[in-house]
Amino acid sequence: MKTTETLQVLVLFIASAFAAQAQAATFNFSCITSNGAGTCDTAEAQMMLDVTDNGLGQVLFEFTNNDVGLDTDYSAIIGEVYFYDGIYLDTTTTIINGADVNFVDGANPANLPGYGFTALSVFAAADVDKNTADGVAVGDGSLGILFDLLADVDFNDVIAAMNSGDLVVGIHAKALGDDDISESLITVVPVPAAVWLFASGLIGLVGVARKRT
Repeated sequence: MKTTETLQVLVLFIASAFAAQAQAATFNFSCITSNGAGTCDTAEAQMMLDVTDNGLGQVLFEFTNNDVGLDTDYSAIIGEVYFYDGIYLDTTTTIINGADVNFVDGANPANLPGYGFTALSVFAAADVDKNTADGVAVGDGSLGILFDLLADVDFNDVIAAMNSGDLVVGIHAKALGDDDISESLITVVPVPAAVWLFASGLIGLVGVARKRT
């Protein structure tokens, strides 16, 4: 492949990577409590948040609890979810319950346990409907929370706010380990997928160039 052709492929690769990144982002969670041995490891490994541009001024937050292998804790659930905000998300929300999931508006407790940043208040929250079995467990469907955005806010603003900590999403994970421990977790700033794609693309092109030389 000629140098010009290589550069064209690289440009197209980068453009497609960033276009994909602009539509959705995936966030992991990190514990802010430590109530049991290994319970944070379980929650951090299994529980994930996908944030998707739903179009028409809406953003979908989708919570999942994933089977990660032999050490998966099938009893672990997402019991409550919390959104700490005030300038990006509208109060209009729609809860989208997946299979075997049943969340309702509001949460008990009203604030995420262990989260002490008073500058951010609970903007919206959802809770399992009086039965922890209705939470998001391994093998269940996902929990979706669909938000309308405030005026002049778009999807990229939301992701930037999550990256900066101006918008924080928290979960209360329950039934962790043999002693049914609960832990609080908040979203971790992700490394954008486009960065990983760009890096892997560069490595691949360098490898090809070396072979040709």
